Amino acid sequence: MDAAQSTQATLGRLSLYAAALEECERILALDQLTVQERDSERARAKDSDWSKAQQQDRLAKDGGSARPLLLSDIRDFQRRCSKEFPSSLHCSQLSEYLRMLAVILFCQVSGPGNSDPGNVASNDNAFRKEYLERITSSVFTTRDDKKQYDEFVTACKNARDKMLGHADGKAFNIKHGDVVTTMNLHIVALNDLDFEYMRRVVSAIHRATMEACSTL
Repeated sequence: MDAAQSTQATLGRLSLYAAALEECERILALDQLTVQERDSERARAKDSDWSKAQQQDRLAKDGGSARPLLLSDIRDFQRRCSKEFPSSLHCSQLSEYLRMLAVILFCQVSGPGNSDPGNVASNDNAFRKEYLERITSSVFTTRDDKKQYDEFVTACKNARDKMLGHADGKAFNIKHGDVVTTMNLHIVALNDLDFEYMRRVVSAIHRATMEACSTL
């Protein structure tokens, strides 16, 4: 590969970094809007209306009886009637899924990636050490900041590798009982991740990546 092709391949890989980070920014911005809507009066009103409709449905079936609402009542009502979108429950679920996707895309930058000779360089250890380390070092200028970032990357990779992109048996903590089998849900993978921090660093690294592209 000649020098021009090598430069093109480097630009190709850095462009993939930038694309993944830009997608992360968009996803995290949508997540913020989703959380705001979840906590809004509109969403709470929809939840309240749905609960009232559920109570009225049960009273209508029982001829006005004041018995307690049973789980079977709730499930029957849920099968027949859906909440008006977006309720606070919808927003909570959307936020969870958006964050899962953000973690997976964020890990593209620091994970391995095959080459397309002449177009995209391999995202191997040598490339990451030469280019990604240079980018992140320009963003995190103190040892403590860099350490915090490295720890965050490790936590994201663990979330992806154990629960979001793969299924590690121990991570899901499956327990078989006589009646039911219990397990951790995928959302558990996000418990230790600081998404406010993620928003800040993704934007900063994206800018630094675009600057690196412009200097090739």
